[in-house]
Amino acid sequence: MKKEHPRLQLTIVSDSLSASTPQINEIKSFGYHFITNVKPKGNKALFDFINVIELLEEHITVEKNSYTLRYINNVPLNDNKEAPMVNFLECVAIEVKGRKTQEKRFTWITDHKLTKKNAYLIMKGARARWKIENETFNTLKNQGYQFDHNFGQGKKHLTEVFSMLMMLAFLIDQIQEAACGLFQTALQKEVSRRALWERMRGYFYLFFLRSWEELLDAIAHGKGATVPPDTS
Repeated sequence: MKKEHPRLQLTIVSDSLSASTPQINEIKSFGYHFITNVKPKGNKALFDFINVIELLEEHITVEKNSYTLRYINNVPLNDNKEAPMVNFLECVAIEVKGRKTQEKRFTWITDHKLTKKNAYLIMKGARARWKIENETFNTLKNQGYQFDHNFGQGKKHLTEVFSMLMMLAFLIDQIQEAACGLFQTALQKEVSRRALWERMRGYFYLFFLRSWEELLDAIAHGKGATVPPDTS
């Protein structure tokens, strides 16, 4: 990523497995930022330090939900001599979903300087990781990619090949959904991804397709794909 986009500024959002000195220093060596989940069990020294100092506090209400944000800048990740200095953010969220009210607590570290103005934004960015993961896994398992336990079967790296091919297809679809107007129109017309894949499969069976553009144009606008295959 750094080689292909040397000036691109990224913020890496990751889980608590990445809350370590080597991982944080590696991210910073590329000039990237990070927002990383931390937990008392895995980052005991950090929480021991946090528990004996006073944190800044901010209260935010968004519709029916309320958030208490506590934060402090420039604290050591752990008691290692090479440990980077990080900024700590805690969020206690009380959120209403339907008739249920849920209270959740989250904690992160980041190298973005935390202020009264950006603490809520950093929290939203950190929590987006769960949304991304959940939506990605739901798509892979339930919307036509068939990513399931069948990828745990096979010999001689068969499962790895199938998994990589599936992920490659998923990556291409994500890029097209973000940047290709024809794909976006075709998906909107078919309503669901699963329906779009079935329609694509049908066109491959019935027509000679000269380009990917022709396939998407046929689905989106009913154009092209008029040459039947040679069935002789």
